Amino acid sequence: MAADSHSEIEKFIDPWILLRQNARIIPLFGGIHSMIDASAEQAARNYAASFFAENIWASLMLLGQKSDEPVTLVLNNSGGSVRSGFTIVDGMRHLQARGIIVRTFVLQSSMSMASAILVSGTAGYRYAFNDALIHLHPPRIELNVQNQKDQTRILEF
Repeated sequence: MAADSHSEIEKFIDPWILLRQNARIIPLFGGIHSMIDASAEQAARNYAASFFAENIWASLMLLGQKSDEPVTLVLNNSGGSVRSGFTIVDGMRHLQARGIIVRTFVLQSSMSMASAILVSGTAGYRYAFNDALIHLHPPRIELNVQNQKDQTRILEF
């Protein structure tokens, strides 16, 4: 009696794990969070659908030590913590200062802080599909001005 051709041994293998071994690819899917800011409960809840900026930073540092070949960050991300996002940007800048090309690629969407990561890639090596959603909003500004005339002058500045 013949068994089904691979039914018992087929298992889902994340293609990014396979590609990352040789292609120096880091996927940035989910939200941007920090282990420093996350409580244990929040970290457990967010871990499956997001990544932590410190892990990405550490991955960038390790890849920078291994060779000078380009590193690719693949984005499909809704953004998240600004501080966490700049942790990743700092890692990217460190590699670029060493002469390593950091490619950024938008798979489907790049919003908010993820778009700041996108534009921090090496000039000439930032990519996106034609239908990719790229959204970068202006910074949030809160004014606590009592006088309407002063508030108008500040906003005109």
